Amino acid sequence: MPSVFIIDRTGVIRFVYSNPDFTVRLAADALWDAAKPYSLAK
Repeated sequence: MPSVFIIDRTGVIRFVYSNPDFTVRLAADALWDAAKPYSLAK
């Protein structure tokens, strides 16, 4: 099952995406939007 987890520096899970349909993936722009608040490159 395709899954994405964003975990902050303290080990807290901040974002989870999982879909039981393996043909459906998280869009790259959606992943970037979810990761921006935790990015070191601000």
